[in-house]
Amino acid sequence: MKQIKIQTFRAILLLFLCALILTGCGTKSNETQKSDSAPKTTQSESASSDNGSTETEASDSSNADGNAGKEKNSRKKGLLDLTKMSSTAIYSEVYNIMIDPDRYKGRMIKIKGVCYITKDDASGKTYYACVIKDATACCSQGIEFKLRKGLSYPEDQSKITVKGTFTTYKEKKMTYSCLKNAVLER
Repeated sequence: MKQIKIQTFRAILLLFLCALILTGCGTKSNETQKSDSAPKTTQSESASSDNGSTETEASDSSNADGNAGKEKNSRKKGLLDLTKMSSTAIYSEVYNIMIDPDRYKGRMIKIKGVCYITKDDASGKTYYACVIKDATACCSQGIEFKLRKGLSYPEDQSKITVKGTFTTYKEKKMTYSCLKNAVLER
């Protein structure tokens, strides 16, 4: 009986230490983090090349709380370059975009990953997404992209770097995230 209690205690301790290690990833200082990062939101592996969907443009809404309004607007300034972050930070930022897309609307985002192409047989639409895996390659998040007119889309499963303006659109009562007017970079 005592042996079982010891083994149970060790197992719980090991799980606790693993959880502590996993949550102890390095971060920037709060001040730097607030100005550098913005929450990310994506619809995994969905991208639409069809313009039949309704896009929602970014709007400068004023907030009753002056500081909250400044923070929200400051997240829209400049390029959010995810290519310079660690894979864990990128995955986390894309997850944040998916959770709170309104905070990123109108923001220019640059992301590096693998191009995934899927076609909806019912509608005939083709969707393109840049998908990023986390550090352990067990999980992935993606951001759909629509290239500027006249540009050629990459091949499926090719490594890409894409930059575009973040927006959302509705299709069949669902809201999707997208980088519109995107360009591919080398």
